[in-house]
Amino acid sequence: MKHTDARLILVLTTAAVALLLAPAPAIAGDTCDGAAAMINIDVAPAIINLQHYGIWLTIHTDIEYDQVKSAEVYFNWDEDAGEEDAFKCWKKADDRGYYVAKCDIRDFGLLGGEIGKMNNFTLKGETQEGETFCGEQEVMIIDRGPEHSAPGNDGK
Repeated sequence: MKHTDARLILVLTTAAVALLLAPAPAIAGDTCDGAAAMINIDVAPAIINLQHYGIWLTIHTDIEYDQVKSAEVYFNWDEDAGEEDAFKCWKKADDRGYYVAKCDIRDFGLLGGEIGKMNNFTLKGETQEGETFCGEQEVMIIDRGPEHSAPGNDGK
């Protein structure tokens, strides 16, 4: 078997195991206290590799796009965070009409997140009727480059 095939199998197996181990959309704790409605969010990608990442972090929700007046995305939110700490994301409706936030993943950098551990993304917002909503999910952050490739990597 070629090294490339072995590497592909290793990457796909690692991704499958990570998805199985990644938590389902989290039940909000202190981050979402005071929100009138809890929503489910699904953050993609579920594992962020700081050395190999795409451009977009996408947060899918289960709240209708037309119901959302405003929403902010936070990384490892704490009680001192204000709207100025939120990330600039653009919004859109998915094919089913639910709210989706898309953020440039490069804006997150390390942000004080812990590499090799779960970190929290929170989406907080307000509906057109003035009710607050909140959802959160943990995402693994890793920092792995070519030196962590499968055995036999010859640089080709």
